[in-house]
Amino acid sequence: MKRLSLPVVAAAGVAVLLLGGCSGQTGPAEQTAPSGQVELKALDRPATAEDTLPAMVRLPEDVNVETTRLLVTHEGVQYFVTESDDSTKACLAVVPVGGNDGWITGCNGGNNNGEIIMVWGHEGAVPTKLVADGFDSGTLESSGWIKIADNILVSDL
Repeated sequence: MKRLSLPVVAAAGVAVLLLGGCSGQTGPAEQTAPSGQVELKALDRPATAEDTLPAMVRLPEDVNVETTRLLVTHEGVQYFVTESDDSTKACLAVVPVGGNDGWITGCNGGNNNGEIIMVWGHEGAVPTKLVADGFDSGTLESSGWIKIADNILVSDL
């Protein structure tokens, strides 16, 4: 029986964390297992001027910023979604209106149980979940999450 050394195990753990997703300026991202394409009708509608992601927000190179759609503005915060060209990766950007600081992003490939991505940050950023169309958010809402749009839930936890 072979035994792995602590440095090898630690390096593997760090690699898993680094490859797990993209995080934005201030916050980590929690992921669900990929299982195909992102299911968000909002990405199918034509873009408008308000769908433009603020210039200071950075996304991974494999995400197509032309797919960005504003899902909702709630209590001074804008919630944007964007996806990769092959529709297998979605990113959520949480951006304070008119502010250059405090924005966060997170990305995930597809979704497994309808929860696509969760982002949270420091500096007062509210934990936010992006969920697929038709996701039953009842369990989340009964545990303190608040549905502010079809695909967005926030928590003050």
